[in-house]
Amino acid sequence: MSNEHPFKITYLHQLLKEEGYLPKIDDDGDILFKSEGKTLCIFADRGDPDFVRITLPYFWSVDSEPERELVMKQCCAVNENVKVAKVFLVGDSVWASIEMFISPVQSIHDVLHRCITVLHLAAAEFSRGMIAAANHVEDCDQNNGIGDPKENLG
Repeated sequence: MSNEHPFKITYLHQLLKEEGYLPKIDDDGDILFKSEGKTLCIFADRGDPDFVRITLPYFWSVDSEPERELVMKQCCAVNENVKVAKVFLVGDSVWASIEMFISPVQSIHDVLHRCITVLHLAAAEFSRGMIAAANHVEDCDQNNGIGDPKENLG
């Protein structure tokens, strides 16, 4: 755990426990906890006592270069449409995060649940978009690359 800002980590750990989560502090001083079956992280920032990053890591895997292009487009779409969340690539996986300045750290109490909800929303929006894009590509392939002309109506 960071010796510079132990109060921030201790407070966030306790708050998560009070909210019904089972948080753990890893060797780097980051907090890991489960929400809706997924592991989320609150990263410790040793250099900034007011900064908090809550992350939903590794929720989508990129398996090919053609998929990477779709992933990049879908990340941009989610970033444009979902408030506060950032969806981005880390190597071959997609992450979502919320970053904010909180001072004092206790003020996160009022927004923690909403932040966690938004992370799940961003991941769900991303996944829906990727599935829709895959279905569209499949439809185009079945129609010799032409696509469905009914799509022009909408």
